[in-house]
Amino acid sequence: MAGRPCLDAYPIPPATHEMGIFVPAPGALLRAHPGLAELIMYDAGACGLDNASAIIERGMQSLMCLIAGQPTLRAEAERRLARLAADKCVAHDVDIDGSDVVERRVFIAELDKQGWQALTHLRTLLRVHVTRTHKTTGEVSTEDRSYVSSLPAKRLQGPQWGQLIRRRWSVENQNHNTFDTIFSEDERLWILQPQGMLIVMLLRRLCYNLLTLYRAVTLRSEHSRAVPSKSLLRTVYNSLLLATQEAMAGVRRRDRAVS
Repeated sequence: MAGRPCLDAYPIPPATHEMGIFVPAPGALLRAHPGLAELIMYDAGACGLDNASAIIERGMQSLMCLIAGQPTLRAEAERRLARLAADKCVAHDVDIDGSDVVERRVFIAELDKQGWQALTHLRTLLRVHVTRTHKTTGEVSTEDRSYVSSLPAKRLQGPQWGQLIRRRWSVENQNHNTFDTIFSEDERLWILQPQGMLIVMLLRRLCYNLLTLYRAVTLRSEHSRAVPSKSLLRTVYNSLLLATQEAMAGVRRRDRAVS
């Protein structure tokens, strides 16, 4: 799919921040969309006992990024996974990202039923080793990303773990990046009243979803679906400016004929 629709939004009160509303936000999402998902994926800032327990209490599973902010758990993940040879990976894929050839390997370590220290819900440690090779210069760079999950390692096959992590990054790159760079959400508050800001936030997401569905469903060729979001937004903008009553009447006639 060429985009990731945004199903809902949760406003952050001024007295707190993104991590401070981590527990109530998924609860509100699940009340609005019962049975929506089995797993919650999130940044490393939410990787903690209280947040993980709240997810488990709702009957769901978690997959969290792991950074230096959790030094002992990070050290345990590196001890279990960092020295594994390349042929010990459970998933391996290669693709092209701009000027780079990107190679990814996924490594997994399974924890016992007691989890790890106070994090009794943990079942799986993951490491994604990424190698980027520039197609022209041959310059090589590497990166390791660590993750922890309450899902047992055997719940998914190796390639499925890799797909799960990549889909989480696709939400970051396509969804949030569009709001940040194309819609310039952080720079365009427009309305200072809380109710007005909430309405504008929801309207942005409605517009984003329409663009996403147009790209993924209406546009058929891979070339068309690869059009940058800014160009797509400009096309829609120009269409609205240039639309005539005759053209819109034709659209209404076609809609009636289809229905």
